[in-house]
Amino acid sequence: MNNPIGTSILWKQLEEAHIEKTIVIINGDDLRSKGVNISKSLSWEKTAQEFLWQIHNNPNLAFLANCHHLIVPLGLEGAIYYRDEGINEAYLYFIPYEFEGSSFKDNQGKMYGLTSCFAAGLARSIASGMYNNEELSSLISEGIREGIVAAQKYFVSGFGKNVEEFQFPNPSIFIEDENDFIYKDLIQDVKIPDKENSSYWYILSDKSSANLAEIAYDIVKNGVKNVLNSIPIAQFGNLQTVDRTEIESYRSIKNLMCEYISKKNVVRPLSISVFGTPGSGKSFGITEVADSIAPELIEKLDFNLSQFRTPLDLISAFHKMRDFSLKGKIPLVFFDEFDSAFEGNLGWLKYFLAPMQDGIFRDGDSVHPIGKAIFVFAGGTSSTFKEFIGEDIKEETEKKKFFIDFKGAKGPDFTSRLRGYVNILGPNQTNEKDQLFIIRRAMLLRSLLERKVPHLINDDGEAQIDNGVLRALLKIKRYKHESRSMEAILEMSMLTNAKTWEQCDLPSKEQLKLHVDEEQFLRHLMQDAFYGEKIENLAIAIHNKYRMLNENNTNMDLIDFLVPWEKLSEELRNSNREQAMYIPNSLLKINYDIISVKKSPGYIQFTESELEILAKDEHKRWCRYRKRNGWKYGEVKDNKEKTDPALVSWNNLSQERKNKVYQMVNIWPEILAK
Repeated sequence: MNNPIGTSILWKQLEEAHIEKTIVIINGDDLRSKGVNISKSLSWEKTAQEFLWQIHNNPNLAFLANCHHLIVPLGLEGAIYYRDEGINEAYLYFIPYEFEGSSFKDNQGKMYGLTSCFAAGLARSIASGMYNNEELSSLISEGIREGIVAAQKYFVSGFGKNVEEFQFPNPSIFIEDENDFIYKDLIQDVKIPDKENSSYWYILSDKSSANLAEIAYDIVKNGVKNVLNSIPIAQFGNLQTVDRTEIESYRSIKNLMCEYISKKNVVRPLSISVFGTPGSGKSFGITEVADSIAPELIEKLDFNLSQFRTPLDLISAFHKMRDFSLKGKIPLVFFDEFDSAFEGNLGWLKYFLAPMQDGIFRDGDSVHPIGKAIFVFAGGTSSTFKEFIGEDIKEETEKKKFFIDFKGAKGPDFTSRLRGYVNILGPNQTNEKDQLFIIRRAMLLRSLLERKVPHLINDDGEAQIDNGVLRALLKIKRYKHESRSMEAILEMSMLTNAKTWEQCDLPSKEQLKLHVDEEQFLRHLMQDAFYGEKIENLAIAIHNKYRMLNENNTNMDLIDFLVPWEKLSEELRNSNREQAMYIPNSLLKINYDIISVKKSPGYIQFTESELEILAKDEHKRWCRYRKRNGWKYGEVKDNKEKTDPALVSWNNLSQERKNKVYQMVNIWPEILAK
């Protein structure tokens, strides 16, 4: 459908008699052209959830909401499949390293008939699969992938390479080839959650069965592309991010910059602001975004306003910008610590109003045009935009005073001239809801290894780093100077001739203190050694608990299992040792970690959901161990034949046996605290 109105005679007939067999395809841009507010080119999560909100709440889309099968292509890079077969469900299909419209931005020109080509690929797949009696929804899912592949190939092949060999449309767009740049397996899908708190949905959480800590370790060891090949990743030059918030912010800024650079006869600068804690990477992020657009045009300039003594210093800076503009360059100007005090709080703001609004500055009696430029105002005293404008202030009297002072410093006039802002998150956790900080750390650390010490990456792309060093770098609660601290620890380590980043290569305790809590860092570093010493005692505690739980059990097959530790067979001792060794890995499934502490610790109680996750994981481990030692499933337990009725999946396990697993897992905090 193109620009549907839902009122035609044909549509009425389909709706009344054939809606369950009708597949509706409507391009995302066609919906937008009818006033449907769905974001574009920011993040896949945002686009998908805004579509779902519109389909459920926009009365103009009621006729589409009744469709049994609705497909919305999103550029050449994705699509949404909305189906209503008694239960409403929506799925997003996407290419991880692309965003909606990226193919058009990277290539000049367009091709007509892209949606028709998508529909042809979809129809071909459905027709091919009908012979196998597959469900229509499964055929559509496969067809969407084939449609995206066909549309991409059609766009890239265009009308052919030369007139003599003109072949249109090219039949190869529907033929799979091992040398294809696009293939069906590359296209990922994920169910779109139908929930109110949409801003906290991350495809990363839904697409990975591993927990975030495990993913982070894997990223550092094996590289981003090898680990996150099914996750939306945004890349701007040397900057990579998987954090939805950062992706949306950076893409918004990139869209602003692209639009600004492409315009002719611009009379005022593009003004944006960037906030973050010192060392979080404010300058790096924006610079990489700008360089990813027009590196040959951009010329970076840095000015720290806290070092300026008089407005004459600012006038001198404007002259430097103007010189680059006259050379045909676009100055990317960082005004670091623009929010610093000068003749009062935020004293510099008033000096930027005319340059931001009119693109001019005054030097004595002369007025000079600045020319095309991008102003980036980097906060030094405020770590977020909300903090800068006072929205974080809760107390009413304090808030009123802030706004009086803010208005007196021309704060509202200044912010009205901004066209966008970015809050840089950095490697530290910003709040309890920020769970992706460990992924940001891992990506930063991997990037530092690749850029600073590439000799530590072997030919297979694996980073040679000690597990204790890696754990400490990822798990430390806080870096005192954000990204700078992580970089400093690497630079202070003795790695010039190293083959592996070992614990002995790290800087001294006193040097570490400059950048992290050195005691906490060393505890993370030594966790394997500390925990390894406790394995035997933990194994004995686990065995004693098992004996206590089965002290009234008269089953003769359990006799060998219930003897004191000293008389226990080595195989059964090893089973307890393995359980003890595996506890830290299992706890990662619920984002818990073990760390040595000096004071006497208390211990937690697992929630029901946490206990369920841990019990399932422990049962899987137990089954693997038993099978490695020659045990197999049997209806009765037989120690000689090594058969056990408990060697089944968790879902098929008896409730009595599940309860025993729950009981064993529940003692972990108690025995770990001793």
